Amino acid sequence: MGLTVGPTTDSMRERVLAYAALVRLPNVFTAPPDVLAGAALVAVVGARAGPVEVSGLALASCFVYAGGTTLNDYVDADVDAVERPERPIPAGLVSRPRAFALGVVLLGCGVAVALVAGGPRSSVAAGTPAALVVVYDGVAKGTPLGWGVMGLTRGANVILGTTVGSGVLSDGWWVVTVPLGVTGYVAAVTWMADDEAHGTDRTAVAAVAGLAAVLAVVPPAITVVAGRDVVLTTIAAGLGVGFLAFVGPPLLAAYRRPTASRVGPAVGRSVLGLAVVQAAAATIAGLAWTATALGCFVLARWLSGAFDVS
Repeated sequence: MGLTVGPTTDSMRERVLAYAALVRLPNVFTAPPDVLAGAALVAVVGARAGPVEVSGLALASCFVYAGGTTLNDYVDADVDAVERPERPIPAGLVSRPRAFALGVVLLGCGVAVALVAGGPRSSVAAGTPAALVVVYDGVAKGTPLGWGVMGLTRGANVILGTTVGSGVLSDGWWVVTVPLGVTGYVAAVTWMADDEAHGTDRTAVAAVAGLAAVLAVVPPAITVVAGRDVVLTTIAAGLGVGFLAFVGPPLLAAYRRPTASRVGPAVGRSVLGLAVVQAAAATIAGLAWTATALGCFVLARWLSGAFDVS
């Protein structure tokens, strides 16, 4: 009679999948395009944006995002037990204390990696969204203040990318339009998602649609202002249209009938689509930046077929 000396392959696989679901693995890959967009914007105005440093900051953003979603599920465990019992904590796949510990460690890793990759300024920049995550999950979640805090969290992720090299936002005043646009858009998406298990307000859906339209125009506009060539401007504009084509249909469906079955997909597409518009913004520095950001989108979109996004 043999002895079992460790977890079976199936149980290990189940555990890995549970943690992937806990951190919202598809969403994690929408964080690096924020950093890529920020880094590309300051690279155009003279900042040194080396691939190692940018990659390190992108990794830091992944840690912070994963920490945020983990702590979100820790806070929502009681509600999820009723509304989303399939999630890892209420399903008994991850204990609540372990989720809390993991979330804190992930946030800390994000700040530490940013320090190694970009120095003290980058560390502070990574610490800002990490702190905002704590504020959101601790006191602001479920309130109008929470919508703004979540928007600021995502806008701060773009700012993280601008800390590469000697990047300074004031070097190109138009650069701030991207983090500001992202902040407003994500705040509206958070409003729409606030009670998605029961539906939402049509006004929230309309706000997301309107801000998506504005956000789609920003990348080609700043590409023109920055004096980039017509090819890059055209590609940025095309990606802006692609972003609207991706998020538009589910938003329209949710507006027509704002029920849970329609709001959930609209939220998911709105989150994933942000990577496309960030790829458009990154075009300002060249097509290599665009391709890298789009690669993150493709991976996030593929993973969304196996894991929940909202």
